[in-house]
Amino acid sequence: QTWAGGKGSLVATIPAVGYQEPTCSGVTCSNITVSQVSEGHYVYEHRPYYCYESFRIELSGPGTMTITHFETEHYYDSLMVGDTRLSGNLTRRLPIDLELPSGQVTIRWVSDESIASNGWRFEVKQDGAIAKATIASTEIEGPGFVIYPAYSKNEFAAASAFALVSDWTAEMGGVSPAFVPEAVSFNGTYEGGLLDGLLEVTEAPFASTGNVDFYEVCLALASGLCIEGSTWTISVANSSDANREVSQELEAAQVPEGAVMFAARAGNAMGTTWGFAGLPLEELARRRLDQQQQQEQQEVEEELLRQMPPPLLPTRDGDRDLSVRIEHVEPIPFQRGQGRSETLIWMEEQEAEPHPCVRTAVTIPSFDVSKAGDPAAHAAVVEAFHSSLPPNTAARVIRASAVQYISTHSQDLETGMPRNEQNRQLSTV
Repeated sequence: QTWAGGKGSLVATIPAVGYQEPTCSGVTCSNITVSQVSEGHYVYEHRPYYCYESFRIELSGPGTMTITHFETEHYYDSLMVGDTRLSGNLTRRLPIDLELPSGQVTIRWVSDESIASNGWRFEVKQDGAIAKATIASTEIEGPGFVIYPAYSKNEFAAASAFALVSDWTAEMGGVSPAFVPEAVSFNGTYEGGLLDGLLEVTEAPFASTGNVDFYEVCLALASGLCIEGSTWTISVANSSDANREVSQELEAAQVPEGAVMFAARAGNAMGTTWGFAGLPLEELARRRLDQQQQQEQQEVEEELLRQMPPPLLPTRDGDRDLSVRIEHVEPIPFQRGQGRSETLIWMEEQEAEPHPCVRTAVTIPSFDVSKAGDPAAHAAVVEAFHSSLPPNTAARVIRASAVQYISTHSQDLETGMPRNEQNRQLSTV
């Protein structure tokens, strides 16, 4: 906007992402406690609930939904998140994280005419709630910017918004908010109250133009206030123009009482920025726990592979050698999906075929892997291979190059147990 109130030069455009704030419709909306934590982050709570309730929340994805409390009458009172239905007492499975897909997402709640319970609480975090545009060095033409919703060359002036822009001067004190670091990260270990690793600060886009001389990183309270004796000053001389990052090694740094985060600020001769980039220590602890769980799971999987039954036994049918040879065993970790698990039991090293061969693949339903070494199971594999070969093909040697165990099942959200008998199959190539 110009000083005269007119329209100035176009400085940036931001593609629309179809963001829609959550909106509730239905008889129960007024009974739900809704709080907004930040842009795109909402908390919904309804404890307890009553009979004859219903509502519908419409919002845009992508995003995440985290359920932290859930107790309803099983089956008859339910919360639907897209195609996912939640019902019953899910306390043992909390927290439950659901991915919200791109596009419009619908959350529905309904309770019947009898038996109520303690209700539920969930959080929704939407992506795309904040749109960002980088503006190149531009001469100020007026008091601020006007943002218009637009389609093609048509602007919706009635829905425009005005953002006041004040030039930052030395009299204001500190450093311009434009130079607040984009992020702070820590790559290392956090154990026993000690930090060992590399602390990195990602600079703001224009911070490397001589406006920032150093970065101050500290262990801070929830308010961002630094705790005395836990501050590091990182010179911009350590910055790399390629990745706009500065770093500092930490060795056995003690985390003081009350510290909940790293806080990083930009600084120069005028002081430091008021705003800061934060990294919660809780995230570091959660990352360490995830790594421990992954390591434990890997050890369990490797032990399962070691306990697998011996390879299929050779047998003979007349003058044909129907042995299935295993020349090399290479454990490969489990791959998980929703309601599906796969285990590559073994894989053979590839080698040139000495004779003409026919390659095929077979799947054997309801195969009991624990009995894979039994002659009957081996015969089933051999028969399955023969039935898959082209007509008039005489197979003298059958060699399996890979065996994969596949389990598919659907789970009850309340108990976590399969609704139906587990379906197993053995896939060999």
